[in-house]
Amino acid sequence: KKGFTGTGAYSEKKSERIKLYDSTPEHALDLFASSLVGFLANPAIKWFSLKSGNHKLMEDTSIKKWYEEASEILLDAFNDEKAGFYPALKSASTDLGAIGNCAMSIMPGKRSVLSFRAIDISSIYVDIDDEAWIDTVYFPQEITLRQAVMRFGEDKLSPEAREQYKQKPDGKLKITTVTTPRAVYDPRQKDKLNAPIKQLIFEDKTSHILEETGYSEMPIAVGRWDVMSGCLYGEAPSDSAMPDIKMLHIMQKAIILATEVTLNPPMQGPADGFMGQIDISAGAYNARTDANNRIEPILTVGNLSVTVDLIRDRQESIRRAFYNDQLQLVGGAQMTATEVMQRTEEKLRLMAPMIGRVNSELLGPVISRAFSILLEKG
Repeated sequence: KKGFTGTGAYSEKKSERIKLYDSTPEHALDLFASSLVGFLANPAIKWFSLKSGNHKLMEDTSIKKWYEEASEILLDAFNDEKAGFYPALKSASTDLGAIGNCAMSIMPGKRSVLSFRAIDISSIYVDIDDEAWIDTVYFPQEITLRQAVMRFGEDKLSPEAREQYKQKPDGKLKITTVTTPRAVYDPRQKDKLNAPIKQLIFEDKTSHILEETGYSEMPIAVGRWDVMSGCLYGEAPSDSAMPDIKMLHIMQKAIILATEVTLNPPMQGPADGFMGQIDISAGAYNARTDANNRIEPILTVGNLSVTVDLIRDRQESIRRAFYNDQLQLVGGAQMTATEVMQRTEEKLRLMAPMIGRVNSELLGPVISRAFSILLEKG
C-alpha cells in the first residue's frame, strides 16, 4: 500500500500540475497505457479464445464448435460500448504504469450484459494466499445515501442511516466491501451463500451488514506490473523513471529561466555607484560606475544547446522506462504482416514476465468472471 495512499494518486498529481515543466512523463504514461490495451485486448481482433482444460474433449467437433461460438458471444459482450470494458482497461493500464497496481470490477450490467469498472487502486487493500495469488480484496468507499438506497434498498440500511437518508438523501455513507474465499460452504447447494467466493458489505460506523452474497469467481480482478520478492504490491515503470522525471522538470525550469534572460537580459549602466544589490533577472537594470558610460547587457547565460541535449536524453530515458519503444508498432512500407509480427514479438520478449503477470492476474480472471455471468444468464 505504501506509495499510493492518501488523497489519491491522480488527484494529488492534478494539484501539483502547476509545478510541472515538461509533459513528456504524462505522454509516455498515456502511450504506455494505450499501447498495452492495443497489444493485450485489441478490439479490432479476436484477442482471446475459450477452450476446455481437457484436451480430449476439444477433439470432439461439436464441443470445439460450442467453445468457438461461446468465444464469439463473449467477445461481443466485451465489445459492447455500454459495458465499458475498454475504457476500464485503459484506466487500469494507466494505474499499472503509474502505480504498478490496478483493480477492475466485473459485474452484470443494467445497460448491457456485462459492466466493467476500474477501481481507484489507492482505495483498496489486498492479501494473498499461500501460493502468492491475490485472493482477498478490502474496498472501503464513500457513497451517498441515495446511492445506498438504490443499491441495497432502504430497509437494508441501519436505523441511523435510514434516519439520515430521510433528512439528507445526498449525505455520505462510508461502507467497506470485503471479498475473500469462503472457508466453509456446501458445494452441493447452489445458492450464493454457498459459493466459493464470499462478499460482505457493511457500514463502517455501525458495522451493520448491508449485503452478504457469493460468487463462483472473484468479482474484482487485481493486476500487478512487477512484484519484488517478499512484496505484496507491485512496482511500476514510473518507479525507475522517477529520478529522470524529477531531473527533467528541474532542467526545464532552468532552461526556461535562461531563455527568458537571454531574450530579455538584465542591463547595467553608468551611475555614481551600484544602487542596491545587483539584479540579474530578465529585464532588470543595474546602475554602476563605468568609465565608458555604456549601457550594456549582463551576460549570465551559459551554453543552452548543451542543456537542450541533456533534456532530450532525459526525455528519451523516460520513454524507455515506460516501454514506449517496445510497445510502439514496428513496420514499414516493404514489410509483410508476418515480419511485423516477428519484430513485435522480439520487442515484447523483454516485457514477457510483466505481460504474463497482467494476463494471469487481470485479463484471465476478467474473462473467467465474464464467462460465468453470461453462462448464468443462459
